[in-house]
Amino acid sequence: VKVLNMFSHSIPLQPTKSDMVREKMKLRLALKGRSLASLINLQIIEDPMLELFFQVCMDSLFSGQPRLVMVVAWTAIRCAIKKGIDGYLPQILVLLGTMEGKKGNVMAANEIGNVALALAENFRDNKSEYSFIRFSNYAGIMFFLQSFRSGLDVLQQCYKDLRFVGRFDMALGSQLNYNCAYFAAGLSLGSIFESKLLVLDEFCQSIGKSGFAASFGIHRQFAMNLRKRTHQPTLLNGPA
Repeated sequence: VKVLNMFSHSIPLQPTKSDMVREKMKLRLALKGRSLASLINLQIIEDPMLELFFQVCMDSLFSGQPRLVMVVAWTAIRCAIKKGIDGYLPQILVLLGTMEGKKGNVMAANEIGNVALALAENFRDNKSEYSFIRFSNYAGIMFFLQSFRSGLDVLQQCYKDLRFVGRFDMALGSQLNYNCAYFAAGLSLGSIFESKLLVLDEFCQSIGKSGFAASFGIHRQFAMNLRKRTHQPTLLNGPA
């Protein structure tokens, strides 16, 4: 944040409620009465500042500072309105939409998610960025108003594409979200689904991702439990 503020930004390190109101008003003034969908019409540029904004948003997210995530994201949008966008802006929008969703602002989150997906189409040739935007969007936003079944194909394709470009953590994260959506959609379970989970478990072990391997093992045991008559389907004590 201190580095960003060296470039004439005034982002508070610990935003208060009044800071949030002021920064949101700045964004509204920058949009000049237009909706966030107007971002789709901005020119495409290469701006290292947007990458820095994204990294600060990510760090703020994982350090448990949701207000800072939103203030940095709003500042990044204002910066993009002046200069243009690159592949990091839709990723920043996804983080902003996720924060809005966690606050219960589902409609606002969905609007932001749709804008992020529309902007992502400008970077379809960049398989890594394009797939990450779509995966994180569905994982954090789109299921607020869409059925779990509707996102399965997207998450599965994101897994394949992210694995292809070597972003294994993101690929496996997409697959974990696919599994959760599959369970939530109430789709049929059986040996084929469990076999896929076993293959993923073994793949994680082979590349040293023991944490992901444990998660896929938990999903496989949960799937096995659901196919049995038991009063405790979440008791993860079995062969998986």
